[in-house]
Amino acid sequence: MKAKLFCISLLLTTIGCSEKETYRVSSGKLSIELTHSGEIVGFKTDKVSRPIRGFIRLAGCRDEEGITVRKQAKGILEFSRTVKNQSGNQARITERFIPNHTGIRWEAEITGLDAPWTTPIQRILDYNSPDSVTENVKFWTAWSDPACSDDMPGTEKWTDPLSPQDISQLSDSVKLYYGLVPFDFNSTSSNTPMAANLFCIPMLSFLQPDSDFGITLAQALTDTLLDITLSLTKTGEATLEYLNHRISKNSPIILRADIVTHEADWRGGLRYVTETYPEYFEPVIPIAHEIAGTASYSNAMDKICDNAEKYHKMSYRINWQASYDFPWFGMYIPPVADDVEWTTFGHSSGGTRQYTIKKYEEEAAMMKKHGFYTLNYFNVAEMGTYIKIPAPPRTTKNDNDLWKNGNDFVYEKLGDAILMQPINPDAAKGNQADYEGKPHPSWEGSLVMDCGVPSYRDFLLEQARLHIEKVPSAVGICIDRLDWLRYYNLRGDDGVSWFHNRPSRSFVVAWNELLEPLGKIMHDANKVIYANNLDKRIDALKNLDGIYDEYGDHGTALNLTAFCTLKCPAIGWTRSEKDLQPDPDAYFQKFIYLGVYPTAPLDGNDHTIRPNAIADKYFTDYGPLMDAMRGKQWVLQPHCIEVKGDAKANLFAVPDGYIIPICFAKAETVEVLVRNVEGLENRKAEAIYPGGKTVAIQARCENKTLVLQVPIERGTAMVTLK
Repeated sequence: MKAKLFCISLLLTTIGCSEKETYRVSSGKLSIELTHSGEIVGFKTDKVSRPIRGFIRLAGCRDEEGITVRKQAKGILEFSRTVKNQSGNQARITERFIPNHTGIRWEAEITGLDAPWTTPIQRILDYNSPDSVTENVKFWTAWSDPACSDDMPGTEKWTDPLSPQDISQLSDSVKLYYGLVPFDFNSTSSNTPMAANLFCIPMLSFLQPDSDFGITLAQALTDTLLDITLSLTKTGEATLEYLNHRISKNSPIILRADIVTHEADWRGGLRYVTETYPEYFEPVIPIAHEIAGTASYSNAMDKICDNAEKYHKMSYRINWQASYDFPWFGMYIPPVADDVEWTTFGHSSGGTRQYTIKKYEEEAAMMKKHGFYTLNYFNVAEMGTYIKIPAPPRTTKNDNDLWKNGNDFVYEKLGDAILMQPINPDAAKGNQADYEGKPHPSWEGSLVMDCGVPSYRDFLLEQARLHIEKVPSAVGICIDRLDWLRYYNLRGDDGVSWFHNRPSRSFVVAWNELLEPLGKIMHDANKVIYANNLDKRIDALKNLDGIYDEYGDHGTALNLTAFCTLKCPAIGWTRSEKDLQPDPDAYFQKFIYLGVYPTAPLDGNDHTIRPNAIADKYFTDYGPLMDAMRGKQWVLQPHCIEVKGDAKANLFAVPDGYIIPICFAKAETVEVLVRNVEGLENRKAEAIYPGGKTVAIQARCENKTLVLQVPIERGTAMVTLK
């Protein structure tokens, strides 16, 4: 790294005089200008010079007198000030502007000066400073819907998320939520990611097409993140607001964000984030891409194998095993010999049967023999079946038989991990009975559990080891219901969160702490971890290898899943054959456009599509196009793909080259331009159509751009460049 890239220019050096006095921090072609109080007031590049405003604020607080400015080594400039609210709570805010090889890091460190407290921490970037305008400025983030409304659309609604929005066309103010709407004991907000006002990567981009310029503010994914909102006004003021962080003497809050410049393309900011934090986007082990394909959530493995030839034509690969074969929910592999039988609990959609650990392996081996892969069911936030509240007297006499009784096991072994619903969450700290309340019930009478509690975490890790040992033919596990990550446990203390005016444990923090050892256990055995990531936040996906999204039949959730899986496999739900209507071709094209596989119509599917003539035909027709997606990774090079005419296209890298899904085309032939990709002149182009027909495509190179004339059938073509 060359020192000449970084410098600080003190335009005026007197501290504490006038807001007109400024400093400049530079990195390469980017310079930002700051006041003596640390507020960003402008930036300059080789393309654009623009007044803007950027600052950190604690909601409800005002600055006290006295601002310290320090020039540090390696071009770092530091501003420090004290703030205070009306209740007398104080904090010291230290902002550092750190030049590096990609841009300028804007770091905020917040330390409490008194007893712990919290208030929203706001990072504001106003692109429409009084001396600038927002004409022809567009905005983009990794959103569920560019409309940014709070609607809850049905399965038929899908809006292209790759469309930056003109700031001036937005409503007066929009507010997006990171992953899901934040949890509150008094809130009725949903645990499902169907709203159009969600985002899944904490970043935002302003784009100026006229000058081919873009600038992105990207939150560091390695920071401890709790709840975040993103607000935007039609005047161009964007605010990232961080909620429920504990402001204290003992654990300073550090929130880092990077300011980077790029082309006027939504890919620019994503390219920076994926290159800077690859561990959040890429699968840990290569087998994750090899097993990718359409999938099922089925309990009929014998019927699947009997129809193997049919399902292979649908690009089918994975079964998330929904056989509900455990003795009770959460006790997936009991501590018994492999041939000891138990009675499965028989949930509401099916009956009981006799089962053994040996049968787990036999069914997984049968699937493997037919070219399919098994993901065993796993859950880290719900446990028990028909658990009684309050805890009944223990009935199990022998400790060795405790596993047979869910009530006895959960309350005796894991009672400290049960999430309690407060009777009065706002009660004073000393009124323990008021805010402990009773257990939080869930599916089939299970209880919500905190995987940050050592007793429960150890139990889950032992279950993972047993899966590896007892079911070697399974390819891994799929963890259900990450929507619980939005919750807080008032009986816990993670050292960083402050919820309902008291210490707590964020389920996000607990999840990330569990996934480190769980990931090592599974990946050391070459086993994958998938998850049903209903809380759509990218910082929870480290150590995962793929996503199976239970709400992928909703356009908003599908968009978020696509952004969470730019470099790894993704599967979305198909709830029933009705999802394909009124236009089955359009249904499949939104999936291949985003690089996501749908759930296939298989025997035994649980609340997903079953075999029928129409679904079977369309899944078979699109099977060859979906086969071509295997191993996809989004190409994020500047302006890498362009379509002439009324159609949409995306560009993915695959193991043997590239693929271009062309979708929703209205013409018989579409011209596609590919640029900024190595080796274009040596690529052989071919199109795959629904039904499996392939044709060679006319291609020519002009000024380092590959020009393709692509015939279209049924509104689509999957172009391969090999």
